[in-house]
Amino acid sequence: MVDRMDKKYLKRASSGLWLYRRKTPVLLKDKYGSNYIQHTLNTHSYHEAILKRNAINADIEMELAHVKRGSYDKAKFFHYYSQWRKEYEERQAELSKEDLYNPMEDAEPEQLVDSEEDAKSPAVKAAWTAMKTGKIPEEYQPTISELAEEWAKWAEDKKNAKYVSSMATYVKALVAFLGRDELPCNVTSGQAQRFIDGLLESGKSASTVTHYQSKLQELWCWVVTRERASGDNPWLNTKVEASRKKSESEHYRNFTDDELTEILAKTEYDKLNSKTWAYPYALYALPWLFPEVGNAVIGANEAVNSISSKFGKLTKGFKKLEGYKTGLHSFRGHFATALEHVGCPEEIATKLAGHKQLSLTYNLYSKYKNKDELWQYVEKIHEADCLERISVHIA
Repeated sequence: MVDRMDKKYLKRASSGLWLYRRKTPVLLKDKYGSNYIQHTLNTHSYHEAILKRNAINADIEMELAHVKRGSYDKAKFFHYYSQWRKEYEERQAELSKEDLYNPMEDAEPEQLVDSEEDAKSPAVKAAWTAMKTGKIPEEYQPTISELAEEWAKWAEDKKNAKYVSSMATYVKALVAFLGRDELPCNVTSGQAQRFIDGLLESGKSASTVTHYQSKLQELWCWVVTRERASGDNPWLNTKVEASRKKSESEHYRNFTDDELTEILAKTEYDKLNSKTWAYPYALYALPWLFPEVGNAVIGANEAVNSISSKFGKLTKGFKKLEGYKTGLHSFRGHFATALEHVGCPEEIATKLAGHKQLSLTYNLYSKYKNKDELWQYVEKIHEADCLERISVHIA
């Protein structure tokens, strides 16, 4: 029998041929472009498969070591470059007109490192050379994704979790648009504008695209001011110019009974991935429809995901009917429809739904100012046919 321990990264196909299969290391995902690395070993022999597996695995481990070494060298470079460059500039500022010679020029870098190993490192030697000019060699410049990760660590105690998470989303979209994890200095203002235009053309709203623009502009500002990369900020002059057609408001329809059933099933507290997404809902939602509100952690710092974005994901697959879409706003339609079903006068429904008054006369002289008169219709809405699925659920 084949020892299971010896079958690491091996899988047998239905044909009897052995396959090499392993989960792609995170650092190699850009290269392989998939979650798994798989090769057909073209043999039915287990022992031959072992030899081929070992050869392939050795190559992958070598690739992984090179990537890790590259990241290590960059970290080593900046560990020394940052402190040396700062001191060099401070000494430079202290020079008088008569004395134009910076004492850092005569310093021995071997005496300023943490270990003998660092003294021999090409990355450390490159840091010493770059310290004098402020020009970072391209091989040591961090990529956009690497800098975004650095920014995220820096922002941990300065920004809330949603803010940090959105930055990661925007950076991932940018890298996908560029086709590779570029150096920040290689991103031109033209590319930045085309990225913005592409987001608008894909159907994203102007306000959403503005968030992309402002976050990426912030990242580049952080990078440049800390001398983590050279070049200008390409996002400063980009413009978010949505077409008039896309800026027109979209109309919402009521949910179907099947959609309501699905929403109710997915919004039970014990079925959610996050315990905090419902926090904003506590301010204005229907707690009897979303029971998880009562159990959610209240507080801005704990609100990892907004209710609107979470609800948008729940309803994303719902189809448009006759051009109308669904969303959180659809509940207002249900409420208005239910008020009509129970015989609520339109002027009272207007007040209850939070719409503008029907006329100046109603606005100034409406006789429906008694809350008891308003509340009697709210107490009846569960009788409306359009809320039957919800009524059954909470009964």
